[in-house]
Amino acid sequence: MVKIKDDSVSFVFSWDSLVHCDRTCLTYYLNDLQRVMVEGGYAFLHVSNLGWCDEHVRRGTPHLRDPGMSATWLVERLRHYTQFEPLLVEMVNWGMDGELPNQYCLIDAFVVFKKNAGQQPDRCAWHYNRSFMQEAALAKQIMESEKNYIDVTSPREGSDA
Repeated sequence: MVKIKDDSVSFVFSWDSLVHCDRTCLTYYLNDLQRVMVEGGYAFLHVSNLGWCDEHVRRGTPHLRDPGMSATWLVERLRHYTQFEPLLVEMVNWGMDGELPNQYCLIDAFVVFKKNAGQQPDRCAWHYNRSFMQEAALAKQIMESEKNYIDVTSPREGSDA
C-alpha cells in the first residue's frame, strides 16, 4: 500500500486473501490501513478464525490457515489501535460443510471496523453463523435460476471472444 496516499481511502474490502495471513502479516496490514483510511472510513476483512477452534480442528483442517490467527485476537488488536473501532464479527464455517462436526467449523470470520479517532464504545456485535456454507449454496442456486443470469465465463453472442 506504499503508493496509496495517507487519509485517502474510505472503504477497504478484503475477501479470501487475508485468511492466509498470520498475526505478523495482519499487523503490518493494519498499520497501513491506519495510515491510508480516512476518518470515518470502514473496513471489511475476511480473516482466519482457526485459532479460535479446538485443537483437533486446527490439526485436521485441509484449508491453508494460520492456527494462531483468530477473530478474537484481531478485535483485541483493533482495540489497541486508538483509531479503529470494531463493529461486527461474523464467524463462519468456511468450506467445512460435512468435513467435521458443525460446531467446530467456524474457521473463518468477517470483521467490520471503522476508523474513529474519537472515543470507542465497546459495541462490537458477535455472530456465530454455522449455516454460512448452506446460505452461500442457496444464494448460488437462486442466482443460477434467474432468467437474466449471464454466464460471464462464456463468450456472449456477438462478442469477439
